[in-house]
Amino acid sequence: MAELRLDSPCGDYALLDVGRGRVLERWGEYRVERPERLADAEPRLDHWQADWCFRPGAIGQPGDWQAARPGLAREWPLEFEGQRLHCRLLEEGRLSLQPRQLLCRQWIAARLAGCYHLRRLRVLNLFAGAGALTAAALAAGAEVVHVDASAARLAEARAALGEDGIEYVEAEVLAFLEGALRRRERFELILVNAPRTAFGGTVQAWDSDIDLPRLIKLLPPLVGEDCRGIWLASSDSGWQGEALAQLLGEVLPGRRIEAGPLEVREAAAGCRLPLGSAVRWSDDHDFPQAADRPLDAAQLEARIEPFMIASGAAEAPATALAQLPRSQQDFVLHWVEVVAKTSSGMAFQFVCHAVPALRLMDEAGVEAWLLQCMDAYDTAGLQAAVAAFQQVEDFARERRSRSTGVAFDEVAVVLEAFVQGLNGRRLKLQAGEVCYTDSETLYLPQSLVRLPARQDNFRLYKALAVHQWAQTWYGSWRLSLVQACRHFADAERAMALFHALESLRLDACIARDLPGVAREMAALREQVGHPGPPPHWMQAVERLSRPGARVEDSYALLPDLYALPLPEPLPYQGSLRPSEVEAVRAERLARDREALRLGLLRMEESVRRRLEAAGLQSAEQDAAGRASRLGLRKTPDETMPEGCRYEVTLDGKPLAPPDEVRASMDSILQDLGEIPDDYLFAAGDGGYAPAADRTRDPGEVWKGTYHEEGAFHYNEWDHERQHYRKNWAVLRELEVTPQHDGFVERTLHKHAGLVKSLRRTFEALRGEDKLLKKQVNGDDVDIDALVEAWADSKSGLEMSDRLFTKMHKLERDIAVMFMVDMSGSTKGWINEAEREALVLLCESLETLGDRYAIYGFSGMTRKRCEVYRVKTFDDPYDETVKARISSIQPRDYTRMGVAIRHLSALLNRVEARTRLLITLSDGKPDDYDTYRGAYGIEDTRMALIEAKRDGIHPYCITIDSEARDYLPHMYGAVNYTVIDEVRKLPLKVSDIYRRLTS
Repeated sequence: MAELRLDSPCGDYALLDVGRGRVLERWGEYRVERPERLADAEPRLDHWQADWCFRPGAIGQPGDWQAARPGLAREWPLEFEGQRLHCRLLEEGRLSLQPRQLLCRQWIAARLAGCYHLRRLRVLNLFAGAGALTAAALAAGAEVVHVDASAARLAEARAALGEDGIEYVEAEVLAFLEGALRRRERFELILVNAPRTAFGGTVQAWDSDIDLPRLIKLLPPLVGEDCRGIWLASSDSGWQGEALAQLLGEVLPGRRIEAGPLEVREAAAGCRLPLGSAVRWSDDHDFPQAADRPLDAAQLEARIEPFMIASGAAEAPATALAQLPRSQQDFVLHWVEVVAKTSSGMAFQFVCHAVPALRLMDEAGVEAWLLQCMDAYDTAGLQAAVAAFQQVEDFARERRSRSTGVAFDEVAVVLEAFVQGLNGRRLKLQAGEVCYTDSETLYLPQSLVRLPARQDNFRLYKALAVHQWAQTWYGSWRLSLVQACRHFADAERAMALFHALESLRLDACIARDLPGVAREMAALREQVGHPGPPPHWMQAVERLSRPGARVEDSYALLPDLYALPLPEPLPYQGSLRPSEVEAVRAERLARDREALRLGLLRMEESVRRRLEAAGLQSAEQDAAGRASRLGLRKTPDETMPEGCRYEVTLDGKPLAPPDEVRASMDSILQDLGEIPDDYLFAAGDGGYAPAADRTRDPGEVWKGTYHEEGAFHYNEWDHERQHYRKNWAVLRELEVTPQHDGFVERTLHKHAGLVKSLRRTFEALRGEDKLLKKQVNGDDVDIDALVEAWADSKSGLEMSDRLFTKMHKLERDIAVMFMVDMSGSTKGWINEAEREALVLLCESLETLGDRYAIYGFSGMTRKRCEVYRVKTFDDPYDETVKARISSIQPRDYTRMGVAIRHLSALLNRVEARTRLLITLSDGKPDDYDTYRGAYGIEDTRMALIEAKRDGIHPYCITIDSEARDYLPHMYGAVNYTVIDEVRKLPLKVSDIYRRLTS
């Protein structure tokens, strides 16, 4: 335990006596008597003689300073260790200087002396008060952020110190720290002189017992790389120095920590004034060390030891690190601290392999190797990570060869956008060991280093993606490759032969439809020296290059060429995985067939209701003729490989299908080349439901490892690593069990007047016309445009011909996903308000006609994330959906990032001009594990950025009164609304939606 003691007298300060809650001190030329809560001893002197004495007032009245004689100054100078200071009398019996601050001023001067190598010194002073410590930091050449919740004390500091070099912040300390974390502020010295309690206005804003541990946990991200230290003091006698040291050491290990009681002692008179406790956190040397001077082995061991799995484990690595220059030592120390937050075993492995890694690679290469090891740990555990650490030489060798190569992560966003622009269903891109497609995902190599230039390797990535896409668009998988090759003696050889033949056909198709890409692919073949097809293949090439060639032609050529040598594979043709394709294709066809049947049923029911409403047909007539009403008809379409597509007809007349029906038809046509007749008939009672056969018990996914079949795996952003944790969050999509308790009916009755008003408002939006001005032709003269044109002509300018106005009907093409917070914090009024808001929204949107879906989200830890289906885009707003809304209940925590990624993926499948993701929540991201604080906020922010890249517009509606501190960082300055009262939520949500979409 350290002695943090000020010996009296010291300069112009002296402790004279203490006792009975008061203290007598000499400050310069004056003796001052003031109250002091910690002065609980008996006084030594019988009578105190003071120049200034603070006397408390009557109950409810403020006290006042009383002078022993007239003419005494309320502010006067004094000397302390060669510095000229000023002591002022303040309200409530306070002085602008305190003994505790004198001790801290000594420490500030020592920590900041000689830091000339630092371009900028920023000091954070919390509970800064009248500014005594701010003045000390300014004198040492620092810039100071001066934080206090009291406007009066800030005014005192401004009056004494001015504005130069000081940023004054009036804020509650914890609120300021959370904002500083989001702004990623860093400081070279942090000063915390925490009171027992503090008030912001009339509200208690600080309670040392509760809030001091929270404050300490927020400090690590604020510590700059060149941080000189942290001073943490508490005037609360309930906090001992050892407890403060333990808290600080847990969050900021690896530095010297001194802790002990704060006190002033007058040895001659035997007088002692306790001042609370303090902790000093700093480097393991007393004075600044030059930035380029390497640390020795002992210093390195002291910094590394707290992160190791066992005592003494840091000795050998520290000895090796001592041979490195200081910049590399700092690099290793930084990453040791980051890795230790994931696993102390990982930190040990890294520090053991860091020196050989730095001999093989630069720091960027070592960082990439470390992140790969951390990915291995995230996905496969410590054993896989240890193997990755041990393979540092292999990684360095591969990295050197990749200096002209391209990694998948570098080009994934660009390639995905390119592939989405091609015809056919949406395809995902994913890194894989080999290049192939399962007809829904294109798997591309982790990296490409085959060609000497980066741009050439990028072109090769593009060609690989296009060739795999071509398999799905031009019908390579319409017949079973496994069945076709089974008749040959060597099925693998037959499959390779088919792949070569089909690659020729696909090249010809690409040359016709994408000539620019085809030229790049031809250049790649020439660059790698591909010899082209052998002479005995010329007839096959001619046949497969014809415009009408189909996959059946490739199969037909198999027997003739089976015994002949195979040609050299094309550089971009990849591999075939027919078993995976057939499994995915069969599941998709079953799903599309069911979706088409249900879609046709809804179309038929919609037509029937309209006819009955118009009195043109009875239900009995419709039932009698139902089978013959709907039909399909081929229509020419040169954009399709078959040169045609299908349209739905009703009694022989074209009927425009909904987008989801059109998407199902196009997907079936892409898989089969036609739409069979049995796909046409609308599903009735007992229709085929393939999902029922595939659904597993929702609880099964959580048994065993988190790679269990049936779950979705999503990356999660680690802001400290500045890298994704691969497949880190495991999510299960569940369905809310309907609850028929009359909640929707009660809500509609409760808000009957509002429902009518919303329906009228949204009905007006549905048929909204917009007046377009300055048109070349139109319905009326645009007076404003005419005046401008006349003025232009008078000025010698050419007169515009845009002189008319016309009405334009706005066509709404909107899909919106509502993401509803189902965490435990929504229990009670909040949950009821959310459900009422959803009911009013559904009533409004049914009037408007926008497509919408509703999902809830919750979960506990990264391995058990859940989203709950309330209403999909295809579900009608019926009694079942109403019962699901009624059944929405609070559950666990608020892990938002994975939910946003999953629901964005669902929203991306919907074809719409405008796609919205609207979140209803009551608080910030939070989970049982490390997802709290900056980690959760930054992951959620990154998930929202990913959604924006996909063309989705996120918006948040919250009732969290502190949301303005973090939502602008996550959603942007204008993409959120804070509702100040829970009861207003149902009234506001529909209005917010109207403003967002009109």
